[in-house]
Amino acid sequence: MTESLPEKLPNFKRPDFEDTCKRRFLYGLGFDCYGGVGGLYDFGPVGCQVKANFINLWRQHFVIEENMLEVDTTCMTPEDVFKVSGHTQKFTDVMVQDSVTGDLHRIDKYLEEWGEKKLNDKKAKLTEEQRADIKKLIITADGMSIPEFKEAIQKFDVKSPNGNAFTEPKDFNLMFPTPIGPAGDRLGYLRPELAQGILLNFKRLLEFNAGNMPFAGAAIGSAFRNEIAPRNNLLRVREFTLAEIEHFVNPNDKNCVKFAQVANLEAWLWPKDVQEAGKEPIKMTLGDAVSKGIIDNETLGYFMGRTMMFVEMIGMKYVRFRQHRCNEMAHYASDCWDAECLSSFGWVECVGLADRSCYDLENHGKARNTDFVAYEKFPEPKIVNELDRDIKKGLVNKTFKKDAPAVLTYLTNLPQVEALELDKKLDEATVTIAIGDGNFPVERGMVKFAMKDKKVEGRNYIPNVIEPSFGVGRLIYTLLEQVYFVRKSEEEETKEEGGKKRATAELKTEKQADSDNDNNSVRVKLENNDILSKVKNEQQTDYDPPTDIMVENGGGIPTRKQLEAMKVAEIREIVRAHAPGVRTDTGGKDRRTKDDIISDLLSAVGGAAEVKIEKQADNADDASIKTKVEHGVVPTRKQLEAMKVAEIREIVRAHAPRVRTDTGGKDRRTKDDIISDLLTAVGGATAELKTEKQADSDYDNNSLRVKLENNDILSKVKNEQQTDYDPPTDIMVENGGGIPTRKQLEA
Repeated sequence: MTESLPEKLPNFKRPDFEDTCKRRFLYGLGFDCYGGVGGLYDFGPVGCQVKANFINLWRQHFVIEENMLEVDTTCMTPEDVFKVSGHTQKFTDVMVQDSVTGDLHRIDKYLEEWGEKKLNDKKAKLTEEQRADIKKLIITADGMSIPEFKEAIQKFDVKSPNGNAFTEPKDFNLMFPTPIGPAGDRLGYLRPELAQGILLNFKRLLEFNAGNMPFAGAAIGSAFRNEIAPRNNLLRVREFTLAEIEHFVNPNDKNCVKFAQVANLEAWLWPKDVQEAGKEPIKMTLGDAVSKGIIDNETLGYFMGRTMMFVEMIGMKYVRFRQHRCNEMAHYASDCWDAECLSSFGWVECVGLADRSCYDLENHGKARNTDFVAYEKFPEPKIVNELDRDIKKGLVNKTFKKDAPAVLTYLTNLPQVEALELDKKLDEATVTIAIGDGNFPVERGMVKFAMKDKKVEGRNYIPNVIEPSFGVGRLIYTLLEQVYFVRKSEEEETKEEGGKKRATAELKTEKQADSDNDNNSVRVKLENNDILSKVKNEQQTDYDPPTDIMVENGGGIPTRKQLEAMKVAEIREIVRAHAPGVRTDTGGKDRRTKDDIISDLLSAVGGAAEVKIEKQADNADDASIKTKVEHGVVPTRKQLEAMKVAEIREIVRAHAPRVRTDTGGKDRRTKDDIISDLLTAVGGATAELKTEKQADSDYDNNSLRVKLENNDILSKVKNEQQTDYDPPTDIMVENGGGIPTRKQLEA
C-alpha cells in the first residue's frame, strides 16, 4: 500500500498508451468503419485474455473462497420489476443542453471537469475564497439536486464548451427501453445492473442453501446504461460487464465471523464528513473504521477488505474508498462506499459497496404477495405478544367469489395498527373497505383481529443485503494505465540513470597507508562508480568484505568473473572509459558476443596483466580475498584446471602466444592439452627445481635460496604437497626459473 496518494499518475503519457492499445488491439471502438457509436467498444485478442483472466481471478477470490452461489440471469427485464425497485423513477442522471448547438451534457461530470480546468488555469486570477468554492463544487456535484445545479450554473456562470448558455437541467433515465414480443404490448428494459436477477432468485437460493443464513449470490454478465455523454475510453460506456455480489444477512446481526481477517488492513478512507470539510483521505485500519462507526457494520467492512485485497492482488497501486454523502446515496442504500482507482482522468469509481438494507426484497414481496423471508430459530423458545388474524376464508370466498383473493390479501397484509382499528369498527357495524376500484363490505363473522401471547421458537425476517458491484471494464482500464510502462533504449536508460554522472565522476584513488602494503599499489575506491559497486555487491561471494579492487597500473577494471556477471550495457560503459577502441556491437552480420567484448577489453587494458587471488590473513580466520594485478606469474595446474578455457586463453596470450588454444574443428584440443603446453612453454626444458632440507650453519652460501613468504602460488603448492618434502623445506631454484615440478604443478 502506498504511503501517500498522488494527484495524478506519475510518468504517464496517455497518447502513447492509447496508441499501444490501438496497435495491439487491446480494445477498439465498435463498428468504426461505420463511424462508430459512442460508448460501444470491442475487446481484441489480448483484451479478451486479460478480461478472461480477470474474471477467473475474481471468481476464485470471491465465489469459490467465500462459497457463494453463482447464477446467470437474463439481460432483458420486464418494466414491472424496475417500477417496484424504483429504477424507472430514480435511475437517472441530470442532463443539460447547449442552447445553440444542441449538444447534451451530463451536468454533474461537466461541473467536475469545468472546476478542474478552472483550478489548473494559470491565467485565471482566482481568490482563495473562489478556489475553495470551486473545490467544494467538484466534491459535491455528484449528489446535487436539480435546483442546486441551477444555482451552481448561475453562481459560477458556467457555459458550454462552445461558450453558449445551457438549458434548464432535467432528469434523464439511463435505462434502454425495448418492447417484448411481436405485438410490442409489453415494455421491458435492458438491465442496468445485475442485482434484480439475483434478488428475485432469493427463495430458490435460500432453499438450495438448505435455509442457512447468511449466504451470498453472485453473477457476472453484461449491463447497459444509456449514458448521456460517453467518453474516457472504457470508463464511461453504454455496454459493459459487471461482477456483482448480493450478500444476504440478518438485519439484527451484521457482525461477520471473518472480519478479524481484514480488521488490521490499512486503507485510504474518505468519509463523508471529511469530504464536506474539504480535507484529504485518511489512512486507517478497517477495524478502527468499524469501531468508530465510520463504516456501518462488520459485514460491509469485511467486503471492503476483501475488495482491497483483490484490487491489490491484480496489480492496482492507487486505490481509495470514498463514502457517499447523504445527498448522493442511492435510493436503496443505508451506507455506501466506492472503491476509486486513480487514472489519467482522475479518480474513477470502479467498485460500489452498498448496504441496500431490505429495500428490494420488501418491495418485491409486497408487490407480488411473495414472502422473501428467512427463518431465524431462537436458542430458547420465547413468549411474544403478537397480532392474531382469524380470517374465515370459506365465508369470504362465498361472499365475494371472484374478488375473494383480493380481499384475503388485503386482510392478511393489513398492518397491525390498522387491523386493530378495523376490528373495533366491526364490533359496531359492517365496514366497507376499498380495494382498487371496488368497495367490499366486511362483516364481523369474516375476520377477528386480537393481540395474543404465543410461544414461538423462531421468527421470519426479511434479510438485508450487502452489495459489492465490480465494474470489470473500469478496473481493467485503470489497471492498464497504472501498470503501463515503456522500456527505454540503452541510450535513454544510460542518460536518465546517470550517464552524465558517470561521464564526470572521478575515481578517487589513494595509496595504501599500511606499511606492509606495496606503496606503489593504488586502491581504487568505488564510492563514485555505480557499475563496479553493483558488481561488488552482487558478487560478494567472490571475495570477503571489505574488499577493494587493487589496480597497480591504475586500470580500475573488474575481473573476468565480475565482468561476466554484468549486463552488456554496463560493460560498454567500462569500455568507453578504458578501451574506446574495442568493438561492442552485438547486432548485425558480424555481431560480437559478450565473451568477445570481455576478452578484447582485458587484452586492451591489461596486456600481460594477470589477475591473482590471494588470501589475506586476519587473526585465525580466512580473511578477505583481494584482487591483485601482477606481471609474469602463471597459476598452478590446479588453479588452471579450475578456470574456464576463455580465462586460460588470456594467460596464454600474455605468456605463451604460440600455444594453440583452439578447441573446435577436426584437430581440436582439450583443456588439458592447452594447460600442459602452457606450462611446458613457460618453464623451458632446462629449468631445474632442486629441493633440500633446511641447511644448518654450514649451509652452502652460494646456493640461491628462494623464500616463499612473498610467493603465494608456490607457498600454496608447498602447503598442499607437504608430503613430497620434509618441512621446513624451501624450493631451491639454481637457474632462476621459479617453476615447480610437474608433479607439484599437477596438484
